[in-house]
Amino acid sequence: MSAITGTNGVMTCDTCGASIYREHIDRGLAGRWAGHLLCPHCLAEKRGPVASDAEHVSGADEAEGGPHPGRSSTYTGLAGLSALDAYHYKRPLLPAGHGATRLRIFHCKLSEGPVLNLNQQINEWLDMHPDVEVKFAQTTIGTWEGKHMEQHIILALYY
Repeated sequence: MSAITGTNGVMTCDTCGASIYREHIDRGLAGRWAGHLLCPHCLAEKRGPVASDAEHVSGADEAEGGPHPGRSSTYTGLAGLSALDAYHYKRPLLPAGHGATRLRIFHCKLSEGPVLNLNQQINEWLDMHPDVEVKFAQTTIGTWEGKHMEQHIILALYY
């Protein structure tokens, strides 16, 4: 079974030995499967393939650039935002010409490659959701906290 290392409450994955933090369990990223504590990666493998934004990203203009081989082309931060795509909201989408009822946030680093990838992600997301009509968009540049605090462009799409 999973071992707790030290007094900081860090647990280990029963399959691969990766560190599991309480935050992973609270967010539903890690958890128990058949009595074993699994990290987010092992748990995702057990749950099977789930359509996520990362799986649907393909080059809009392949010649311009795109994902680098061996690197993830999409960061689904915000506590697994792609899982929210499958959530069914109670409020229906409003028809054209009416106000927005939902919001989707995209972000990327301020350099050419990530901005091209952001363009891809937004276009792919819109193609996958033909019922979505963007009512308003707002951009800002700010510090995005993660492994490193870096300047990001943050785009909010209201639909």
